Amino acid sequence: MATYNGERFLAEQIESIINQSEKDWKLYIRDDGSQDKTIEIIQEYSQKDSRIINIEDKETHLGPGKSFFKALEQIDAELYMFSDQDDFWLPDKIEVSLNAYNSIKESKTRPIIVHTDISVTDENLNIIRKSRWDDVNLDPNKLKSYNYLAQYCYTQGCTLLFNNSAKKLAIPIADYASMHDWWISTRCIKAGGIIESVYTPTMLYRQHSNNVVGMHYDNIDFFSRKKEGLKNNIKRYSRLKQDGYGSLLKYIFYKFLLKVHTSRKHRR
Repeated sequence: MATYNGERFLAEQIESIINQSEKDWKLYIRDDGSQDKTIEIIQEYSQKDSRIINIEDKETHLGPGKSFFKALEQIDAELYMFSDQDDFWLPDKIEVSLNAYNSIKESKTRPIIVHTDISVTDENLNIIRKSRWDDVNLDPNKLKSYNYLAQYCYTQGCTLLFNNSAKKLAIPIADYASMHDWWISTRCIKAGGIIESVYTPTMLYRQHSNNVVGMHYDNIDFFSRKKEGLKNNIKRYSRLKQDGYGSLLKYIFYKFLLKVHTSRKHRR
């Protein structure tokens, strides 16, 4: 977990992890220089539960993506999950993701990522959208290629479970990487790894005024007349070009295909 000035919702999120049906886990928390009571909350929980470990680090203000990877570099495990500080994990989140991982028949030495759907809520955890994927007509199983995933990162970081092989591919994170989930997911798929999609929400994704990223519903719309949409796409293509994506024509072509895929109601 990466934290920064998260005192408002942090305890509730930690409690949701403590109350998971799967009990065999460790929660490593790295703070990025909070000025509120976040550190006190982390210390309180780490004293009460030996599975909760406070990663003390003098580097601050790295931003969420690099903060996650800074913590990841200091941990050695078989499987990893990212947790935001302000969401709420449903009681079987770890269990569902772990079952999906264990059901994969291929060798576990391959880079593997499991990700799930989410429910979107207001700041009081009242559900706004029961299924994020249904709401935007997203069917991840039709988009399992680098060409799609690099443009539209449907593998949301707070839902990920990934193995050590995927982690090794992703360290270190590049300066041009937009976020931690985009980076690790694109490394995995570029290397021929496995991305397993679970069509069940496993967490409540809280929307509030202090979200660092938040939920956007127009990030597939390349053809928007809004200047902001054009600027965002220029910025996105510049990043993908550094990642070896290819020509602008290719970018536009797959952006169009993404629009087609998400304009039709998918069937499972």
